[in-house]
Order: sequence, then structure tokens, then C-alpha cells
Amino acid sequence: MSKRALFSIFVLMIAVDVCCATDDNQGVRAGAGFSFALNDMWKMTVTQKFHFRDGEHNKHENVVSFKYKAADWLDVGLGFKQYHKESGHEWQRENRPYVEATAKEKWLGLKWSNRNRLEFRDFEQGNDVFRYRNRLKAHVPHDLFDLPVQPYGAYECFVQEASGLHQTRIYSGMVWDVNERLDVDIFVFHEKKQTTHGWDDRYTYGFETKFSF
Repeated sequence: MSKRALFSIFVLMIAVDVCCATDDNQGVRAGAGFSFALNDMWKMTVTQKFHFRDGEHNKHENVVSFKYKAADWLDVGLGFKQYHKESGHEWQRENRPYVEATAKEKWLGLKWSNRNRLEFRDFEQGNDVFRYRNRLKAHVPHDLFDLPVQPYGAYECFVQEASGLHQTRIYSGMVWDVNERLDVDIFVFHEKKQTTHGWDDRYTYGFETKFSF
């Protein structure tokens, strides 16, 4: 059996495990993104993601973003996310425009990125707030074990107006380079989020297909 076939079986096993995750502290996220090169410097991306908990769809988001290559080591961008969340058997909307800057570097044989994002959270119900997100990410820039996969890890913190640090995430995942147009990102992250009852822990499993044109 070829390595690609073995890897396909491995991916299928992960997908089955993801679809069966129903514990209270587990969730599933699935998404698809489409990126379009507008020219040598600008790229546009359209993304849709769906969230599930206890086997039920409870969140979804639509994102349109633009990224500009300011330098070999720096990308800047802006975007708009519309976020829908089920609350009390009703869907509530949040509009989330944002700006970001991502510094990039190669170090110790890895590719590093530090993304800084400032969001404005416009809630359908509740007070509007600003939030800052910082994500430090490292990934292997070549195929692993002669397979078309590149593993990565990341840490992200969320600092919100008035409430301060209220959320953190630790990511682990791998990108499967299916072909020159399609990548599949398979991941899991551990999230700690501040609530009225203290810090809530949750694991989220998921995958996202990424098409490039």
C-alpha cells in the first residue's frame, strides 16, 4: 500500500473521530476557504465555518478578508467576519471588522509567524467592544516523512476591552498538500475561556479545506 493511501486512511480515521466527538467539553469545527490572487501583492479570501457541540450546529461564521504583502517578512490585512451564535434557541448576530499585521521569520528550521489582530465586536445584543488577538505560530516548511503533510503548532491569546485577558488557545495540526490548488488543514485546539463561573476548558477538533486560485 502506498504512503499516500496510508495517509488517506489516517485522515479518514481522524474525520470519523471528529464527527463522533459529543462530550460537553468537546466541539467540532468544519470550514472551507477560497483564496484569489488579485495581483502579485494582494490576495482575497472568502471563508465559511460551521461549529458543532453535542452533535448540534450552534455557530457559524462568514469571512471576507484582504491581505497585502508589504515586505518579505510582513503581511498586513483587513477583513470582515459575520458571526452567528445560538443562544436560548435564538440566533444572535455579531459583526466583526478587523485589521491585522503578521510578521514572518525563519528560525531553527521552522517558519514562524506572529499575527496581531484588532477586532471591533459589534453585537446584536450587548455592549460593543474592541478585542486584540495575538497568535504565535510555527510550522515545518517541508513535507514530513516523504508524505505531503506539514505539521504546525500555535498559541493565541485574546485581550478584550474592559475584561482583559479572557481567552487562550493552544493549537496542534497539520496541513495536507493535496495538490497545487487544494490544502486540507486538520487540527485540534485546547481553549480556555473566562465565564461568570470561572475558566471554562474545551477541546475543538476540525478540518478546513483551502482552495487557491
